[in-house]
Amino acid sequence: MGAPATPGNAFGRRLEEAVYAAGYRSVRSLGHKAGVDPSLINRWISGATQPSAANLRKLAKPLHVEEGELFAAAFGGDASDAPPPVALEIARLLGPDTPLDEHERELLAELLNRVLAPYRNT
Repeated sequence: MGAPATPGNAFGRRLEEAVYAAGYRSVRSLGHKAGVDPSLINRWISGATQPSAANLRKLAKPLHVEEGELFAAAFGGDASDAPPPVALEIARLLGPDTPLDEHERELLAELLNRVLAPYRNT
């Protein structure tokens, strides 16, 4: 498969299990399907580094798991501690891998600022 999960690396073990459970024979095949460099996946499994939120989102569908489950495994807590799907989608739309052009991003950011302004502590 690749680098084995280390004993103290719960996320690495969970990821390694998910790779097999989803029917992948190798990290390379998962990486190809998810659009993630397989060497990165091996580093997550070994515990050498933690994945970004963007990469966790890329893995969820090919692994047939909920994003919240991966977030909880990677960052602690349980799936109920994971950000709600709308927050993940907003982060995706405003993040570096957004499908929106600059103008659309600015409009979305302005809309969010207006909606959230009454709830902010100033």
